[in-house]
Amino acid sequence: MILHGKKHLWGQPNRHYHEGLQSGDNTLNLLCVRVLLRSINKTGRYDAGDFLREYVAFMTTPDSHRDTYAESYHRAFFGNFARGIAPDRCAGAENHDTASIGGLVGLPPVIMAALREDDAAAVDQTLLEHLRLTHRSAKLERYASALGRLLPRLLQDQQPRIGPLVCDIAESLGFPAAKVVEQVNRHGRSDLHVIGGLLSPACYIEHSFPAVLYLAARYAKRFRGRPGGEHQRRRRTIATAARCWAPSWGGIGVSGDSRTLAPGSAKPRRTGGGNRVLSCQVPIMNEVLVVAHAAATLVMVGVIWFVQVVHYPLMARVSASQFAAYEHEHQNRTTFVVAPTMLIEAVAQRFCWLLRRRAWGAFCRRPE
Repeated sequence: MILHGKKHLWGQPNRHYHEGLQSGDNTLNLLCVRVLLRSINKTGRYDAGDFLREYVAFMTTPDSHRDTYAESYHRAFFGNFARGIAPDRCAGAENHDTASIGGLVGLPPVIMAALREDDAAAVDQTLLEHLRLTHRSAKLERYASALGRLLPRLLQDQQPRIGPLVCDIAESLGFPAAKVVEQVNRHGRSDLHVIGGLLSPACYIEHSFPAVLYLAARYAKRFRGRPGGEHQRRRRTIATAARCWAPSWGGIGVSGDSRTLAPGSAKPRRTGGGNRVLSCQVPIMNEVLVVAHAAATLVMVGVIWFVQVVHYPLMARVSASQFAAYEHEHQNRTTFVVAPTMLIEAVAQRFCWLLRRRAWGAFCRRPE
């Protein structure tokens, strides 16, 4: 109904998540934002009913988009819609990836439309009304409300102090952004020590939204425009939209859902027209250590089962007079088999623990 002939691409190896997109094409989520913007322009305000009608029409019209990837909330919504449930009740039940950064993509236009009321409560009420059309998640609502507090300040303050603003929002969500930025700058750390170390690069909202706030806090000065007039407001608007929406453009490729359900590769590659779609990568050392530890552990599991099933039962056939010599030789030969594997397992485990401990300590300990 909504994949328009691309379902067969799901699950195939070495397929990009957005197979079929050409240079300049938008992803499905961004096309749905365009549907929302057109609805707001047509009605002159945010109208949940009009958006739902346009959303259903767009998603079910053949060849309305060329994207291969549809987030789980799209699939859940139209699974319910196909069963005859009314559109305003089609939002799916919460699962492991409902609370993802993709749920926030459509909120900036809703927030800006609600700002006409000049009422903070109206902004929060309207953005939650829109979110609940497609997402049923108390966790996601918490982060959506945080975006609803941040975005109006960035748009309306005459001289918005981006760093302190985003740090305050991050603190309210339990992430010490100011302390993390201070530690990163002091020690000359890469962003990968935060996104890929302290925070996961995946789409889950408890990691992805703090990651956006961290980047906005660390690079706040790069988003400041020249004082005065529409130039400054445009710069703020573009910067805010980039911070709010860009993680979903690239973050889809690293979502927990897409690793198991969507076609794709963990590596960046070029799509049809040459656009480069990037996904955050875990530092290579962490990957090597994890793979080495897992391989050594699996080898040991195989050895243990072999010994239990084959080797030990055959010991009963060794005569008492020869058992001492047999056991001595058994120990010597076994050492050559298991010692290297156990050493690899122990060293890899130790380094994994040290890297994780270093990352946590560098970012969370009190400044000296």
